[in-house]
Amino acid sequence: MNNMFRLKSTLLTQVDNKWYYQGMPFTGVIFFDKEDSQIAPFIVHNGVITEPYISPCIESPPSIMQVDQSALLSPDCPYNEMPSCWNDIRLCYQDKLYAGMVYDFVEGKCLYENYIDDDRYSGNYITWNTDSLLPVSFELLYKPAGLTYSYDGFRVDEVFFSYTDWRNMEEVDEVRIKYNPVTKKIGEFSATKSVLQDKPYTSCPIPLPDVYKMIDSYQTFTFDEFTILGFDKNIINEVFEIWSNNDSFQDVKKLLIDGLDGLDGLANFSIFNNKQVLGSLTEIILMGGSSLETIETIKATVTNLKVRSY
Repeated sequence: MNNMFRLKSTLLTQVDNKWYYQGMPFTGVIFFDKEDSQIAPFIVHNGVITEPYISPCIESPPSIMQVDQSALLSPDCPYNEMPSCWNDIRLCYQDKLYAGMVYDFVEGKCLYENYIDDDRYSGNYITWNTDSLLPVSFELLYKPAGLTYSYDGFRVDEVFFSYTDWRNMEEVDEVRIKYNPVTKKIGEFSATKSVLQDKPYTSCPIPLPDVYKMIDSYQTFTFDEFTILGFDKNIINEVFEIWSNNDSFQDVKKLLIDGLDGLDGLANFSIFNNKQVLGSLTEIILMGGSSLETIETIKATVTNLKVRSY
């Protein structure tokens, strides 16, 4: 599904059984107000309602309630403070604990979608930019499928995205990226080889073409002053060699890294002493995945740098 406008029916007009927005046939999601602040959302294409709208917050479309957030009360948090304590509150609808979809609107435009499951967990949410088709942030946890998608594009100087397939907890497939959309420099990148090859992250139900293009261009990355890296043993040698040849590490001063136990093809970690590759590097921080032997070898090899464990 492409990203679409999401509007209440009060912002549209209906002419000859077709819905119009600002004089043009509407394509997007239309939300109808029902009794008791309940919501009925539908997908509209070229002015014609085609099917009920199922939020990406829901993995499979059960028969659930859908309400306007203004109808919910919380014994834990005042309504005007709900966004800041959303995952820590119990929500009540008509004096009963609520489970189902919640939508929040600003001047008739959908700002927020949230699914609260039967355990009252409200982890699946989407915050929308009401003036565009793009999300601001989302967290989508699909338990039966074993998949998680996360995105945060709130800041103008930082975008974060992650895809995780945790069906096999012993071999989790993932990609995580954080980058500055202005400078294009990478602040964090973790990936398994299968994900970079097969690109399953593009199955995210909320399309993020700019993020996908950035991940696809990993061979030409330029890293930021403080960079976080993590890889599986099947790819770490390959990417380090590519980035070393492309001067990708020229600005890196502090490197937080996981997966070094697989870095066995670069002269016993002497790459970290190579000033042509890592001329600005002053500190290496080793994450918990590194063995004691790896840690001691690096400390003995790069005596001119500060090395510590995270």
